[in-house]
Amino acid sequence: IFAAAFISMGISTILFGSLRIEGDAWIGTFVPYVSIASAVILIYGARVEVLFTGAILGAIFSTPITMFMRSAWLFPHQLPGIIGSVSGMWIGGIFVFEICHYLPWMKVNPNTVISPGKIDGEISVEECKHLTPNKFFIRRMIADYSEPMFVGNEIAGGALIIGTLLSWVLNPLHPVYGMGILPALLFSEILTGAISIFVYWNFWMEKDGWFPTFVPVVSVAPAMVIQFGTAMPIIIIGAVFGAISCPAMAMWINRKIPAHWHGMIGFTASMAINSFGCDVLLRYLIQVFPFIAK
Repeated sequence: IFAAAFISMGISTILFGSLRIEGDAWIGTFVPYVSIASAVILIYGARVEVLFTGAILGAIFSTPITMFMRSAWLFPHQLPGIIGSVSGMWIGGIFVFEICHYLPWMKVNPNTVISPGKIDGEISVEECKHLTPNKFFIRRMIADYSEPMFVGNEIAGGALIIGTLLSWVLNPLHPVYGMGILPALLFSEILTGAISIFVYWNFWMEKDGWFPTFVPVVSVAPAMVIQFGTAMPIIIIGAVFGAISCPAMAMWINRKIPAHWHGMIGFTASMAINSFGCDVLLRYLIQVFPFIAK
């Protein structure tokens, strides 16, 4: 997964890193890194031909779609850039999954997942959830930060947060594109993650339960802070809206998609739809109640 994602991002950078759109100095070369390339590995297995197929196709399809949407739709209408980023993932992903479905060397291998066995003294996630639910709640909140990279681990998520905070301490304008809003952005993500896990807690507590509570953490909540500012009402509305609507919509979409599409289609489509919906809602609320953005 790491190799596919890294190679795909490298190809995207080589092909599109010099692309320039008037009024936009940002290029979405990261898009295949957190979406298509890894998803192809998860469907077809960790084989060399799968790795390069996913990496190449992911880079070719995702970044151009993202940049087209930014220039043709998002910038002219002043919509959040996250909509273009995640739309490059789900629209590009549909193209790639359909192509892979018909390639003769892309066959699903049911033996690609290997269980490592249990270590002495280790407890399973299922046991952890019920023996220490409060601890699991915190671990899951942190792990959600690494779900977009298909890691889903609190060590990786915690390291990401620590690294971000270290960067901010060294230079407050280094993260978040020099906007200086990292504390508010991080708070919005923590808040929406906590609300999301709380609302859908029963799904997590089921046997082998999992729910995409990470979806608003990396989309709606931070996008609204970037779009409308750091006022507390903005943070709260974006966090609550995303926490309630994003995971449920993601699961609903994934129940409708073909079996040879990965669930990232539902996750990223939900991010795009709900980011647009929350943006429209906040625009209306700010017009009616201007004080909420101050």
